[in-house]
Parts: sequence; C-alpha cells; structure tokens
Amino acid sequence: MKGSRIFYFLASALFFNAFIPASANDDAGRLKLAVSIFAEIAVSNPEKSGENLIDFCEASGGYYIKKTDSSVYLRCPAEQKDNIQQLLKKSGKIIRYNINTADTGTDYLVLARQLKSREKLLNEYKQLLDSSGFASTLSLERELMKLVSEIEDLKGQLLKMENEYRFIKLEVNYFSMDYGRPERGESVFDWINRIDFYSFYDAGGYYDE
Repeated sequence: MKGSRIFYFLASALFFNAFIPASANDDAGRLKLAVSIFAEIAVSNPEKSGENLIDFCEASGGYYIKKTDSSVYLRCPAEQKDNIQQLLKKSGKIIRYNINTADTGTDYLVLARQLKSREKLLNEYKQLLDSSGFASTLSLERELMKLVSEIEDLKGQLLKMENEYRFIKLEVNYFSMDYGRPERGESVFDWINRIDFYSFYDAGGYYDE
C-alpha cells in the first residue's frame, strides 16, 4: 500500500510540475538566435584560404569540424558574424553568401522549465523516501533512475542549444579564381556586345548581398 502511494505521488507530481507557469525571473522575451552561414567563394588558392579561415576562427575562440581541399566546416563565435563576411571578401570573390537565423528561445525556455520541474520532483522524491523509511526496492530504483536519465537528457539538450547560440555554423566552399568566369567573345546580338559585361563580372557584380 505504501509503495502504491509513492508511485501515485510520482505520477501526480510529474504531471503537474510539467505545467508549472514561468516565474517572474524568466526572460521570456529574450531572443536566442542560432545562426548558420553557407558561402561559396572564388580564390586563387582554395587550400590556403581555408587554412586562413580556420586560423581566424580558432584565434577568436572557435573551432573547426572538418576540412577538405576545397571546403571547411567551422564553428565561429557569434560575435564574429560581420568579420567573417569581411574576411571572405578580402580572400576572393564571393559567389554565394547565405545567412540563416532561427530564434529557438521558446524551445529553450520550455526545456529549462521541464528541467526545473524534474529536479524539483527528484528532490521531493528523495525527501519522501528518507522520511518514509522505505527499504529500497528494484521498482523504486528503476523509477529513480528513469527520472535521473530524463534530467541528464534535458541538460544535454540545453547545453547543445547554448553551444548553437555561442557559435555560428559556418560552411565555406572554395573554387579556383576562374570558377564560372565566362570566356570573352562576341555575341550575335549587338546590344550585348555594347555592354561591358566582363568589367561588371570582375567587379563582383554577380554577387547579390
């Protein structure tokens, strides 16, 4: 009978704690942005340019995930977002530069509340066991381990999200400088020949910021 009361307490507490309202200290309006950047750039030396970008990210507190002869996958501090674009512009001609920003603040807040409720439940559960004087049983141990596992999983998810806020996901593909450059020649249309298309291309006019 006493064991049944414990399980009833666990089930009830877990259900109601999941719906605990946000406290006055919850910063619900704060943006939590996860930023990812994908870029393609034409350079004279793709491998060297990739190494320079890695050095920049590591010097600013970031780290690299993967590197090939023509691409790099990095994590750069979020405050370096503008500097990344400037560095790429100095390295060569930007062919593509896409920024994706996602505000996952609401998801983060939900996970934080769930963690708080389960930690509170764990503490109450331990206090109940201590005050009741029940001998440990396999069923009780399993229930306790399940709760601890949920707490650790929530902590892991929150840490992963924190890392996404702190570091930009950066993927850069490099091409040789003559990538995509049209060959000079005359068109069958006179009006096209009168346009200085190559100067426009060389000035980077094909890149739309």
